[in-house]
Amino acid sequence: MTTADATATRTGRGPVPHRGRRLLLGVALPLLVTAAAWIYIAAVASDLPSQVAVHWGTDGPDRWSSRTELLLVPAILCAVSLAITCPLAALTGRQSMTRRMTVGLSAGLATMFAGIAVATVQVNLTDPPGEPLAGILMASVAGLVVGIAAAAGAGDDPVVRATEPVPADAERADLGPTQRAVWAQGTGVSTGVLVTLVLVMAAIGVLMGVLGSWLWGAVFAIALIALELAFLRFHVRVDADGLVARSMLGMTVLRARADEVVRSDVVQVEPFAEFGGWGLRTDAHGRVGLVTRRGEAIRVERSGGRIQLVTIDDAGRGAALLNTMAERARPVSRLEDTELGDAAPRPQARDAIEPHGPAAGGRKAAADGGSDAGVVGD
Repeated sequence: MTTADATATRTGRGPVPHRGRRLLLGVALPLLVTAAAWIYIAAVASDLPSQVAVHWGTDGPDRWSSRTELLLVPAILCAVSLAITCPLAALTGRQSMTRRMTVGLSAGLATMFAGIAVATVQVNLTDPPGEPLAGILMASVAGLVVGIAAAAGAGDDPVVRATEPVPADAERADLGPTQRAVWAQGTGVSTGVLVTLVLVMAAIGVLMGVLGSWLWGAVFAIALIALELAFLRFHVRVDADGLVARSMLGMTVLRARADEVVRSDVVQVEPFAEFGGWGLRTDAHGRVGLVTRRGEAIRVERSGGRIQLVTIDDAGRGAALLNTMAERARPVSRLEDTELGDAAPRPQARDAIEPHGPAAGGRKAAADGGSDAGVVGD
């Protein structure tokens, strides 16, 4: 057991991980991008005419104003974005999803707003003023790319293994010592709704192509359809490795290793009251939720004070099986590991463990002695 592991075990909440990455990608990078943009704007501001275009219609500029107004609005956007997102990136992120979201938003929004500020200034350097749409689109794409890259670099969660026994009151699956089981279930919008949304997005893309540019129509439709497939329907699986939730595109959106699970329970979730809506979300307490509806959910308490929730049908059997797998993943000698730390020989996980606890009330994971068996919900 490492020092960080021991600290997390004693306190229940270890330090927020990857401090250097959070500060570099979520604070320093946004500040540098914003500073570079405004240094450029300051250098060319004297070349702007006294009256500049501040709004464009279908036939070009339709409102003119002073240079102060042109610069004030993007300056406010940049300042507000930095004031909100930089502290969030620096101070939050106990779980990887929260960390990636805050770091990615901080870097991405800063890049987008800085790019928009530069684009609106550049088009006013010509006479007559140009059209800012291309520059704004480029700034938006750049913000998306930078945000995704920063989120990817925010770092995975460090492994903090749970060492205390799974609580006796946590339900277990009724499995024999040599039995294995798999629980799988889908969650999210129904297939009919998903197909309808895909068709609507495709139709909007075609409409954009007919009225304007086929290229931008195709980009718009493909991007929105990909987002729908990534965030509206998920597959959740519990097995000996723990719990994992993946999107229809195969992207892992939530994971709880069996050896990090303290306990798993069934709870009732109110999406708006607890998470402010639906989707892959985080709340003010740092909990991460895959929230696709109201009702029952699997609540997973991980080591280090990390909480995850997944709203899903048949949550009881999924939670019970996860507790069983977490119990099997515990080391044989917890006391020796805790007292001797890294000097202690690493214990081997038990091959099997007799089920116990109040799981006998009918929540059984399907199993077949010595072979995997699935419990598939849809």
